[in-house]
Amino acid sequence: GRPRLLNPPPRHAPPRPTAADVRAAAPPPERETPCVSLPFSGAKRLIAMSDRQRSPRRCGGEQTGWGRSQWERAPDEGGTQHRWSRDHSGEWSWSGSRDGSGGDSWTDGSSGGGGGSGSDGGRQRETWRRAPSWTDAGESKHQGQDKEGKDEWSTWWDRALSKARAKLAQLPGGSLVAVVTFAGSFCPVTRGHIACVVGSRELLLGRERRGERWVPKDLEEFSEVVGFIGCNSDKYVTKKLAPLPILTKEERLGLIDLAAEEHDWLCSVNGPWDAVEQLRSRFPELRLIHFVIDGADAALWNKPWRKTTQEQRCIIVEREGDPGQDNGVDALRKAITQDVGDYRSTPRCILWPPLSSASSTRSRRALIARDLASLAELLHPKVMARLVESGPYQP
Repeated sequence: GRPRLLNPPPRHAPPRPTAADVRAAAPPPERETPCVSLPFSGAKRLIAMSDRQRSPRRCGGEQTGWGRSQWERAPDEGGTQHRWSRDHSGEWSWSGSRDGSGGDSWTDGSSGGGGGSGSDGGRQRETWRRAPSWTDAGESKHQGQDKEGKDEWSTWWDRALSKARAKLAQLPGGSLVAVVTFAGSFCPVTRGHIACVVGSRELLLGRERRGERWVPKDLEEFSEVVGFIGCNSDKYVTKKLAPLPILTKEERLGLIDLAAEEHDWLCSVNGPWDAVEQLRSRFPELRLIHFVIDGADAALWNKPWRKTTQEQRCIIVEREGDPGQDNGVDALRKAITQDVGDYRSTPRCILWPPLSSASSTRSRRALIARDLASLAELLHPKVMARLVESGPYQP
Protein backbone atom coordinates (compact mmCIF):
# COMPACT_ATOMS: atom_id res chain seq x y z
CA GLY A 1 0.00 0.00 0.00
CA ARG A 2 0.86 3.73 0.16
CA PRO A 3 3.60 4.81 2.62
CA ARG A 4 2.35 6.49 5.76
CA LEU A 5 3.63 9.91 6.79
CA LEU A 6 5.64 10.02 9.97
CA ASN A 7 4.09 13.40 11.04
CA PRO A 8 0.67 13.65 9.43
CA PRO A 9 -0.99 17.13 9.44
CA PRO A 10 -3.88 17.66 11.86
CA ARG A 11 -7.29 16.86 10.49
CA HIS A 12 -8.48 20.47 11.20
CA ALA A 13 -5.68 23.09 10.76
CA PRO A 14 -5.91 26.17 13.06
CA PRO A 15 -7.08 29.40 11.38
CA ARG A 16 -4.43 31.77 10.05
CA PRO A 17 -3.78 34.75 12.37
CA THR A 18 -5.41 38.01 11.33
CA ALA A 19 -3.75 41.45 11.23
CA ALA A 20 -5.53 42.35 14.47
CA ASP A 21 -4.06 39.25 16.16
CA VAL A 22 -0.57 40.25 15.02
CA ARG A 23 -0.96 43.82 16.33
CA ALA A 24 -2.31 42.56 19.65
CA ALA A 25 0.61 40.18 20.12
CA ALA A 26 3.28 42.75 19.20
CA PRO A 27 4.89 44.74 22.04
CA PRO A 28 3.86 48.42 22.24
CA PRO A 29 6.23 50.72 20.31
CA GLU A 30 8.56 52.92 22.33
CA ARG A 31 7.91 56.66 22.20
CA GLU A 32 10.80 58.66 20.85
CA THR A 33 9.74 61.93 22.49
CA PRO A 34 7.21 62.84 25.15
CA CYS A 35 6.07 65.88 23.13
CA VAL A 36 3.61 63.77 21.13
CA SER A 37 1.44 63.37 24.21
CA LEU A 38 1.37 67.09 24.97
CA PRO A 39 -1.30 69.52 23.79
CA PHE A 40 -0.22 71.63 20.85
CA SER A 41 0.18 74.74 23.00
CA GLY A 42 2.41 72.83 25.44
CA ALA A 43 4.61 71.55 22.63
CA LYS A 44 4.95 75.09 21.30
CA ARG A 45 6.10 76.31 24.71
CA LEU A 46 8.74 73.57 24.93
CA ILE A 47 10.02 74.41 21.47
CA ALA A 48 10.12 78.12 22.30
CA MET A 49 12.05 77.42 25.53
CA SER A 50 14.56 75.32 23.61
CA ASP A 51 14.99 78.06 21.01
CA ARG A 52 15.57 80.67 23.70
CA GLN A 53 18.20 78.52 25.35
CA ARG A 54 20.08 78.27 22.06
CA SER A 55 19.62 81.93 21.18
CA PRO A 56 22.95 83.78 20.66
CA ARG A 57 21.43 86.81 22.38
CA ARG A 58 21.61 84.93 25.67
CA CYS A 59 25.35 84.49 25.22
CA GLY A 60 26.22 88.11 24.48
CA GLY A 61 26.91 90.00 21.33
CA GLU A 62 26.07 93.10 19.35
CA GLN A 63 23.54 93.83 16.62
CA THR A 64 24.51 96.59 14.22
CA GLY A 65 22.39 98.65 11.86
CA TRP A 66 19.51 101.01 12.53
CA GLY A 67 18.46 100.84 16.18
CA ARG A 68 21.74 99.13 17.17
CA SER A 69 21.73 97.37 20.50
CA GLN A 70 24.15 95.44 22.70
CA TRP A 71 23.65 92.74 25.29
CA GLU A 72 25.97 90.87 27.62
CA ARG A 73 25.96 87.76 29.79
CA ALA A 74 26.35 88.07 33.53
CA PRO A 75 29.58 86.47 34.85
CA ASP A 76 27.84 84.21 37.36
CA GLU A 77 26.33 81.08 35.82
CA GLY A 78 24.38 79.75 38.80
CA GLY A 79 20.68 80.50 38.38
CA THR A 80 21.31 83.50 36.15
CA GLN A 81 18.37 84.82 34.14
CA HIS A 82 19.44 86.78 31.07
CA ARG A 83 17.11 89.41 29.74
CA TRP A 84 17.30 91.73 26.78
CA SER A 85 15.09 94.59 25.71
CA ARG A 86 15.07 97.70 23.54
CA ASP A 87 12.75 100.20 21.93
CA HIS A 88 13.41 101.58 18.48
CA SER A 89 14.50 104.98 19.77
CA GLY A 90 16.89 103.84 22.51
CA GLU A 91 19.57 101.24 22.99
CA TRP A 92 19.84 99.31 26.23
CA SER A 93 20.12 95.84 27.67
CA TRP A 94 20.18 94.30 31.10
CA SER A 95 20.60 90.93 32.77
CA GLY A 96 19.25 89.70 36.06
CA SER A 97 19.94 86.84 38.47
CA ARG A 98 17.46 85.30 40.88
CA ASP A 99 18.63 85.23 44.48
CA GLY A 100 17.86 82.64 47.14
CA SER A 101 14.87 84.55 48.52
CA GLY A 102 13.04 84.45 45.22
CA GLY A 103 13.64 88.13 44.56
CA ASP A 104 15.04 89.40 41.28
CA SER A 105 18.24 91.45 41.35
CA TRP A 106 19.60 92.94 38.18
CA THR A 107 22.12 95.24 36.55
CA ASP A 108 21.56 97.43 33.54
CA GLY A 109 24.20 97.40 30.79
CA SER A 110 22.89 100.23 28.64
CA SER A 111 24.89 100.98 25.52
CA GLY A 112 24.36 104.64 26.31
CA GLY A 113 26.57 104.39 29.35
CA GLY A 114 23.87 104.63 32.03
CA GLY A 115 22.23 101.99 34.12
CA GLY A 116 21.73 101.01 37.70
CA SER A 117 20.97 98.11 39.97
CA GLY A 118 18.28 97.05 42.38
CA SER A 119 15.84 94.32 43.35
CA ASP A 120 12.14 93.72 43.00
CA GLY A 121 11.95 92.02 46.40
CA GLY A 122 10.07 89.06 45.05
CA ARG A 123 7.30 91.13 43.48
CA GLN A 124 5.87 90.02 40.17
CA ARG A 125 6.83 93.18 38.28
CA GLU A 126 10.43 94.33 38.08
CA THR A 127 11.51 97.95 38.32
CA TRP A 128 14.70 99.56 37.10
CA ARG A 129 16.50 102.87 37.14
CA ARG A 130 16.47 105.16 34.14
CA ALA A 131 19.35 104.87 31.69
CA PRO A 132 20.41 108.02 29.76
CA SER A 133 19.77 106.41 26.38
CA TRP A 134 16.23 105.46 27.43
CA THR A 135 14.65 108.81 28.28
CA ASP A 136 15.50 112.49 28.49
CA ALA A 137 13.51 113.07 31.67
CA GLY A 138 16.61 113.69 33.81
CA GLU A 139 18.17 111.73 36.63
CA SER A 140 15.79 109.52 38.60
CA LYS A 141 15.10 110.38 42.20
CA HIS A 142 13.93 106.88 43.02
CA GLN A 143 14.66 103.47 41.61
CA GLY A 144 12.20 102.65 38.83
CA GLN A 145 10.72 106.17 38.71
CA ASP A 146 11.33 109.38 36.84
CA LYS A 147 10.93 112.93 38.18
CA GLU A 148 7.14 112.75 37.83
CA GLY A 149 6.99 109.59 39.91
CA LYS A 150 6.20 107.31 36.96
CA ASP A 151 7.81 103.93 36.55
CA GLU A 152 9.85 103.24 33.43
CA TRP A 153 7.06 101.25 31.77
CA SER A 154 4.69 104.22 31.95
CA THR A 155 7.42 106.55 30.74
CA TRP A 156 8.00 104.36 27.68
CA TRP A 157 4.30 104.40 26.81
CA ASP A 158 4.13 108.15 27.35
CA ARG A 159 6.80 108.57 24.69
CA ALA A 160 5.21 106.05 22.32
CA LEU A 161 1.80 107.72 22.65
CA SER A 162 3.04 111.31 22.64
CA LYS A 163 1.29 112.33 19.41
CA ALA A 164 -2.01 110.72 20.38
CA ARG A 165 -1.89 112.13 23.92
CA ALA A 166 -1.38 115.65 22.61
CA LYS A 167 -4.49 115.30 20.43
CA LEU A 168 -6.76 113.67 23.00
CA ALA A 169 -5.79 115.94 25.89
CA GLN A 170 -7.61 118.82 24.17
CA LEU A 171 -10.99 117.03 24.00
CA PRO A 172 -13.84 117.46 26.49
CA GLY A 173 -15.16 114.43 28.35
CA GLY A 174 -17.57 112.22 26.45
CA SER A 175 -16.00 112.95 23.04
CA LEU A 176 -16.18 110.19 20.42
CA VAL A 177 -12.66 109.21 19.31
CA ALA A 178 -11.54 106.70 16.67
CA VAL A 179 -8.22 104.90 17.06
CA VAL A 180 -7.11 103.44 13.72
CA THR A 181 -4.48 100.68 13.73
CA PHE A 182 -2.76 99.06 10.77
CA ALA A 183 -0.43 96.05 11.10
CA GLY A 184 1.53 94.36 8.33
CA SER A 185 4.96 93.53 6.99
CA PHE A 186 5.69 97.01 5.56
CA CYS A 187 8.96 95.91 3.96
CA PRO A 188 9.13 98.75 3.11
CA VAL A 189 6.25 101.07 4.02
CA THR A 190 4.82 102.83 0.94
CA ARG A 191 2.76 105.88 0.16
CA GLY A 192 -0.20 103.52 -0.29
CA HIS A 193 0.06 102.24 3.28
CA ILE A 194 0.10 105.75 4.71
CA ALA A 195 -2.78 106.74 2.38
CA CYS A 196 -4.94 103.97 3.89
CA VAL A 197 -4.60 105.42 7.39
CA VAL A 198 -4.85 109.05 6.28
CA GLY A 199 -7.93 108.30 4.17
CA SER A 200 -9.55 106.48 7.08
CA ARG A 201 -9.05 109.48 9.30
CA GLU A 202 -10.61 111.87 6.81
CA LEU A 203 -13.59 109.56 6.39
CA LEU A 204 -14.17 109.12 10.12
CA LEU A 205 -13.88 112.85 10.74
CA GLY A 206 -16.57 113.40 8.09
CA ARG A 207 -14.34 115.46 5.82
CA GLU A 208 -14.22 113.23 2.74
CA ARG A 209 -16.15 110.50 0.88
CA ARG A 210 -19.29 110.75 3.00
CA GLY A 211 -21.51 110.88 -0.09
CA GLU A 212 -20.00 107.90 -1.86
CA ARG A 213 -22.09 104.79 -2.41
CA TRP A 214 -19.97 102.40 -0.31
CA VAL A 215 -19.90 104.60 2.82
CA PRO A 216 -22.46 103.55 5.48
CA LYS A 217 -25.04 106.31 5.91
CA ASP A 218 -25.27 105.74 9.66
CA LEU A 219 -21.50 105.97 10.27
CA GLU A 220 -20.77 108.38 13.11
CA GLU A 221 -18.65 111.52 12.79
CA PHE A 222 -15.79 111.43 15.27
CA SER A 223 -14.35 114.35 17.21
CA GLU A 224 -10.76 113.12 16.71
CA VAL A 225 -8.89 110.27 15.03
CA VAL A 226 -5.40 109.02 15.97
CA GLY A 227 -3.48 106.19 14.35
CA PHE A 228 -0.81 103.56 15.03
CA ILE A 229 1.07 101.35 12.58
CA GLY A 230 2.75 98.13 13.73
CA CYS A 231 4.98 95.57 12.02
CA ASN A 232 4.99 91.80 11.74
CA SER A 233 7.89 89.88 13.26
CA ASP A 234 11.21 89.34 11.48
CA LYS A 235 10.59 85.59 11.46
CA TYR A 236 7.29 85.98 9.63
CA VAL A 237 8.66 88.46 7.08
CA THR A 238 11.77 86.34 6.45
CA LYS A 239 9.60 83.35 5.60
CA LYS A 240 7.26 85.46 3.48
CA LEU A 241 9.97 87.11 1.36
CA ALA A 242 12.52 84.28 1.13
CA PRO A 243 15.00 84.20 -0.52
CA LEU A 244 15.08 88.03 -0.55
CA PRO A 245 16.69 89.84 2.39
CA ILE A 246 14.46 91.80 4.74
CA LEU A 247 14.43 95.01 6.69
CA THR A 248 14.47 94.23 10.40
CA LYS A 249 11.46 95.13 12.49
CA GLU A 250 13.31 98.04 14.07
CA GLU A 251 14.26 99.34 10.64
CA ARG A 252 10.68 99.04 9.38
CA LEU A 253 9.31 100.88 12.42
CA GLY A 254 11.86 103.64 11.89
CA LEU A 255 10.86 104.02 8.24
CA ILE A 256 7.19 104.26 9.24
CA ASP A 257 8.02 107.17 11.54
CA LEU A 258 9.86 108.87 8.67
CA ALA A 259 6.86 108.43 6.37
CA ALA A 260 4.46 109.72 9.04
CA GLU A 261 6.51 112.59 10.42
CA GLU A 262 4.26 115.29 8.92
CA HIS A 263 1.17 113.77 10.55
CA ASP A 264 0.86 114.86 14.17
CA TRP A 265 -1.61 112.08 14.96
CA LEU A 266 0.13 109.03 13.43
CA CYS A 267 3.20 107.03 14.50
CA SER A 268 4.66 103.54 14.64
CA VAL A 269 4.29 101.39 17.74
CA ASN A 270 5.51 97.94 18.66
CA GLY A 271 2.05 96.73 19.74
CA PRO A 272 -0.94 98.57 18.18
CA TRP A 273 -3.55 96.73 20.24
CA ASP A 274 -1.63 97.43 23.44
CA ALA A 275 -1.46 101.09 22.45
CA VAL A 276 -5.26 101.23 22.20
CA GLU A 277 -5.62 99.77 25.69
CA GLN A 278 -3.07 102.24 27.03
CA LEU A 279 -5.09 105.13 25.60
CA ARG A 280 -8.29 103.76 27.14
CA SER A 281 -6.63 103.58 30.54
CA ARG A 282 -5.23 107.12 30.21
CA PHE A 283 -8.43 108.72 28.88
CA PRO A 284 -11.34 106.93 30.57
CA GLU A 285 -13.54 110.00 30.10
CA LEU A 286 -13.43 109.61 26.30
CA ARG A 287 -15.34 107.06 24.23
CA LEU A 288 -12.69 105.29 22.13
CA ILE A 289 -13.67 103.16 19.13
CA HIS A 290 -10.96 100.90 17.68
CA PHE A 291 -10.85 100.49 13.87
CA VAL A 292 -8.49 97.81 12.51
CA ILE A 293 -7.38 98.20 8.87
CA ASP A 294 -6.83 95.03 6.84
CA GLY A 295 -6.15 94.38 3.19
CA ALA A 296 -8.39 91.89 1.40
CA ASP A 297 -5.72 89.17 1.57
CA ALA A 298 -5.20 89.56 5.33
CA ALA A 299 -8.95 89.79 5.93
CA LEU A 300 -9.52 86.47 4.18
CA TRP A 301 -7.13 84.91 6.67
CA ASN A 302 -8.34 86.42 9.97
CA LYS A 303 -12.04 87.09 9.13
CA PRO A 304 -12.32 90.39 11.07
CA TRP A 305 -16.01 90.86 10.18
CA ARG A 306 -16.82 87.95 12.52
CA LYS A 307 -15.25 89.68 15.53
CA THR A 308 -16.67 93.20 15.36
CA THR A 309 -18.47 94.88 18.24
CA GLN A 310 -19.67 98.41 18.89
CA GLU A 311 -16.24 99.27 20.32
CA GLN A 312 -14.13 97.05 18.03
CA ARG A 313 -14.61 97.56 14.28
CA CYS A 314 -12.75 96.94 11.01
CA ILE A 315 -11.94 98.63 7.71
CA ILE A 316 -11.17 96.22 4.85
CA VAL A 317 -9.41 97.72 1.83
CA GLU A 318 -10.24 95.84 -1.36
CA ARG A 319 -7.45 94.80 -3.73
CA GLU A 320 -6.96 92.58 -6.73
CA GLY A 321 -5.69 89.09 -6.04
CA ASP A 322 -2.08 88.09 -6.58
CA PRO A 323 -1.36 86.12 -9.79
CA GLY A 324 -2.41 82.52 -9.35
CA GLN A 325 -3.91 83.13 -5.87
CA ASP A 326 -7.51 83.53 -4.79
CA ASN A 327 -6.84 86.32 -2.29
CA GLY A 328 -8.45 89.38 -3.86
CA VAL A 329 -11.76 91.18 -3.75
CA ASP A 330 -13.68 88.37 -5.50
CA ALA A 331 -12.70 85.86 -2.81
CA LEU A 332 -13.47 88.45 -0.13
CA ARG A 333 -16.94 89.09 -1.57
CA LYS A 334 -17.65 85.35 -1.61
CA ALA A 335 -16.46 84.81 1.98
CA ILE A 336 -18.44 87.70 3.48
CA THR A 337 -21.59 86.79 1.53
CA GLN A 338 -21.41 83.23 2.83
CA ASP A 339 -21.06 84.48 6.41
CA VAL A 340 -23.52 87.36 6.62
CA GLY A 341 -25.60 86.98 3.45
CA ASP A 342 -24.80 90.40 1.99
CA TYR A 343 -21.65 92.16 0.83
CA ARG A 344 -22.01 95.77 1.91
CA SER A 345 -20.39 98.30 4.22
CA THR A 346 -21.71 98.77 7.73
CA PRO A 347 -20.52 101.05 10.55
CA ARG A 348 -18.84 98.00 12.10
CA CYS A 349 -17.23 96.70 8.89
CA ILE A 350 -16.36 99.28 6.24
CA LEU A 351 -15.53 97.80 2.81
CA TRP A 352 -13.26 100.29 1.07
CA PRO A 353 -12.61 100.21 -2.71
CA PRO A 354 -8.95 99.99 -3.81
CA LEU A 355 -7.03 103.07 -2.72
CA SER A 356 -3.56 102.84 -4.26
CA SER A 357 -1.47 100.56 -6.44
CA ALA A 358 1.68 101.36 -4.44
CA SER A 359 2.91 98.14 -2.86
CA SER A 360 5.97 96.86 -1.04
CA THR A 361 6.54 94.28 -3.81
CA ARG A 362 6.75 96.99 -6.47
CA SER A 363 9.01 99.03 -4.19
CA ARG A 364 11.46 96.16 -3.70
CA ARG A 365 11.63 95.56 -7.46
CA ALA A 366 12.22 99.26 -8.13
CA LEU A 367 14.95 99.38 -5.48
CA ILE A 368 16.77 96.42 -7.00
CA ALA A 369 16.42 97.93 -10.51
CA ARG A 370 17.31 101.43 -9.20
CA ASP A 371 14.18 102.79 -10.90
CA LEU A 372 14.24 106.17 -9.19
CA ALA A 373 11.21 107.51 -11.08
CA SER A 374 9.02 104.65 -9.83
CA LEU A 375 10.47 104.91 -6.32
CA ALA A 376 9.49 108.58 -6.16
CA GLU A 377 5.87 107.56 -6.79
CA LEU A 378 5.91 104.63 -4.37
CA LEU A 379 7.89 105.87 -1.36
CA HIS A 380 8.11 108.89 0.90
CA PRO A 381 11.22 110.94 -0.08
CA LYS A 382 13.03 110.26 3.20
CA VAL A 383 12.19 106.56 3.08
CA MET A 384 13.44 106.41 -0.49
CA ALA A 385 16.68 108.20 0.38
CA ARG A 386 17.37 105.88 3.31
CA LEU A 387 16.76 102.70 1.31
CA VAL A 388 18.69 103.80 -1.76
CA GLU A 389 21.66 104.75 0.39
CA SER A 390 21.88 101.80 2.76
CA GLY A 391 18.94 99.45 2.34
CA PRO A 392 19.21 95.68 1.73
CA TYR A 393 17.81 95.84 -1.81
CA GLN A 394 20.76 96.72 -4.00
CA PRO A 395 21.29 96.16 -7.76
